[in-house]
Amino acid sequence: MRELSLIGFFGALGAMGRYGIGLAMAQWTTARFPWATFIVNVLGSLLLGLLMVATIETQTLSREWKVALGTGLLGAFTTYATFSYETLALIEGQSLRLAVANVVANLVCGLGAVFAGLVLGRLLFRA
Repeated sequence: MRELSLIGFFGALGAMGRYGIGLAMAQWTTARFPWATFIVNVLGSLLLGLLMVATIETQTLSREWKVALGTGLLGAFTTYATFSYETLALIEGQSLRLAVANVVANLVCGLGAVFAGLVLGRLLFRA
């Protein structure tokens, strides 16, 4: 029951963080590219890499924190469904080039961010 409460609490924080970034990006840019979703997905990937080192490799954080932060916070913060919808909307809006750029950028930068998070986590948590 404690884990469910932590997931719910941190999930709410993650969802509010994602929404806040969406509001901020709407004020900063009028670009058709879905920058807010891209930013939360890449940032979430970086943080997930750090979290995996802290919980699995070095056991700096407990399994309970892994679930609370990974499933709760980052699960609610990042968004595959929105990414998929926005990509389809770009295709339907005749912006195939932006749709492809969105898919490639999210995949490449997301993978790169997880890798960077792992490397950074290994440096931080083994020091």
